[in-house]
Amino acid sequence: MFGARGVNAIIVVLGASGKTGRAVVEGIRHVSAVRLVMRSATAQAHGLEVARARLSDDVELGRAVKGAQALYAILPDDFRAEAFHASRRAMAEAMTRAIRREGVGRVVLVSSAAAVLGEGGNGFGAVLAYFERLLSDTNAAVTILRASYFQDNALMALPPAQQDGVYPNFFATRDRPLTTVAACDVGKIAAAALLEPPRARREVVDLVGPAYSAEQMSALLAESIGRPLSIVDVPREHSASRADSHSHSRNRRRRTWPYSAGWASAGRSHSSFEWLAELADRFEVRRAAHKRRQEIVSERVALLDLFERAQDRLP
Repeated sequence: MFGARGVNAIIVVLGASGKTGRAVVEGIRHVSAVRLVMRSATAQAHGLEVARARLSDDVELGRAVKGAQALYAILPDDFRAEAFHASRRAMAEAMTRAIRREGVGRVVLVSSAAAVLGEGGNGFGAVLAYFERLLSDTNAAVTILRASYFQDNALMALPPAQQDGVYPNFFATRDRPLTTVAACDVGKIAAAALLEPPRARREVVDLVGPAYSAEQMSALLAESIGRPLSIVDVPREHSASRADSHSHSRNRRRRTWPYSAGWASAGRSHSSFEWLAELADRFEVRRAAHKRRQEIVSERVALLDLFERAQDRLP
């Protein structure tokens, strides 16, 4: 089995406009043909081939992945969906049908550490574990990247931090560290996996960066925006409304970085959370777009519950 390198190799990237997707595209565009799958006609393609497809439509996806040697797959979070978890299961099934029907030989999936808890229930980790199993039943060589808690999630605290000087804490405690990883790192690792020969027909890679507590994240954000922050604990009962709490695998690896974003390209390396200062101004302008409805808060708190439970299961 070979990596998807060369002018005759086509790599299809789902979610190319997202944080990890953009990093994947930058990592592969100069060594392989790239096809971006986008839902919006206004999305930026940067001169690359674009296929329009909804991730819930296996016919559209089949056309998008036709002739591809490799695929970068994600399972996006659309909190506007009426049946949130059911819609994600439907997307997982549609993507799997398209992969199987078009004979895509290589798949790299960005999953989550929460998937280690298996398919029980209907939460974030359960649906991802379900998707992992579906892909493993195809003929593709599958690499599953189980990401730790995204450092980028700290940006959700930026509007209240800038406006009111508070840091909302959704963790169970303030002082327990949780392993993290930067989204840009995840994309770079996924790009490398797409270009390299797979090490096994199916492998699970745990992406583990530095661990931070809510207190440490608050201090880093405070330093980035130049003002002190007070931590405000969000009551745990907010997590009970819509998301339920919920396997270890062979060929499982663990990649650990002293600083997340250490897989920098072109000689540039980020230290942990360095990108917060770079993005602060942009998110100040866009802060109105980051007002979350109560159901989104509930889903995110439930996801943190899963991360905290999954961390105890990591090897």
